Amino acid sequence: MFAEDLLRLEIKALPPNARILDVGCGPGSIACFVEAVRPDISVHGIDLVRHADLSSVVRFAKVDLDVEVIPYPANHFDLVLSRHVLEHLRNSTEAFGQMCRVTKAGGKLFVEAPSDRSTWFSFPWAQHWRLIFSFYDDPTHVGRPWSPQALYRMGLYWGMTPQIARYEYSVVKRILFVPLMLWGWLRSSPDLLVDTWWKALGWVAFCIYVKPIDLTEEAQFRYRSFKGQGKGEALVWSSRAAHAVCSGVFSGKTI
Repeated sequence: MFAEDLLRLEIKALPPNARILDVGCGPGSIACFVEAVRPDISVHGIDLVRHADLSSVVRFAKVDLDVEVIPYPANHFDLVLSRHVLEHLRNSTEAFGQMCRVTKAGGKLFVEAPSDRSTWFSFPWAQHWRLIFSFYDDPTHVGRPWSPQALYRMGLYWGMTPQIARYEYSVVKRILFVPLMLWGWLRSSPDLLVDTWWKALGWVAFCIYVKPIDLTEEAQFRYRSFKGQGKGEALVWSSRAAHAVCSGVFSGKTI
């Protein structure tokens, strides 16, 4: 089952009159699904700019997550989703914490981003097709790739409970990889080429988290190296310190 299939199941299972926040909503494609199957749910969206084709269902707010906080109170949304946003941010640690903050206690957070496998290969031919085979093929990627383990641990650092963390891949596209790639090339179909490449390699990683029911206070970043579990308590640092840790520097010392 693909990440989007799991996300759709999560939306269907939301309580009556639930609220969803789509971080980096773009045209609001998920809102069309919500409107069709759960019209009682309100969909809010934030992004750098308002997309020209943004669905009228989405209650939009313009937000730059690199310098601004999410403009909603803590514990506000039943489901927060972020698909291919973290890799566009320089302060992804703080942005992740913001998403945790606005998720309701007992609610869920869904995060999807290019995986570490997305750095394996870049396609140097047919550049006019604008193929994205490598993480670095997109010049707006200023962050980092994410392994399922990294997404899992980031959730733990912010007090979330990871439910599932894995690569998104298709067994069928792994088996039929060569013929599908050849067919995409012969048909001059960039969409088929990219979709086959991504699903065969596990180009995308995703994680679904639950916010503990008792986590009602402001989200705090607790960093633990996990090298010596059971030997001392986790450190509690501010979001600025968390960003410094994930950048590899804290108080002038390499972590």
